[in-house]
Amino acid sequence: MKAILLALATIAVATGCTVTRPATLVEFSTGEILHGVFTDNEGTGGTVQVTMPNGEILGGRYSAIRGTDEVTFTSATVKGTVTNTSDISHVSGSGTGTQRTVGSQGKAYALLTSTTPGSKLVMEIIVTYGVLDGHGFGDARTNDDRTYRVQF
Repeated sequence: MKAILLALATIAVATGCTVTRPATLVEFSTGEILHGVFTDNEGTGGTVQVTMPNGEILGGRYSAIRGTDEVTFTSATVKGTVTNTSDISHVSGSGTGTQRTVGSQGKAYALLTSTTPGSKLVMEIIVTYGVLDGHGFGDARTNDDRTYRVQF
């Protein structure tokens, strides 16, 4: 399944497709919940948009530093016997194998500014994400001292 997801992500990147994932931002002191959207392009950057409780929209770009993509190590041992060398249909054997998949993490940083004319509200988002599926978590804060936990 991971191989299929990686192949689809590779195709999306190669063809210039974007991937959009919803984000939830929670302020623990008040329980306030904000909703946002991360839109990826080329796997190492994109845009973020967050809607504040009063309807004000903060938007901006994020930059990411990716770790290593998926690497799969496979090994196999096969043992077999041929009971009759002139008749290959009587071959018996057994095999064992192991596979290990190693993923990695990436880090992303976003700086969002208000789209409302005259507003000075800004938000900084710092997150860690999995390079295999693009989902992650982190922290956000605004310049008026609100702090949020982010999950996407």
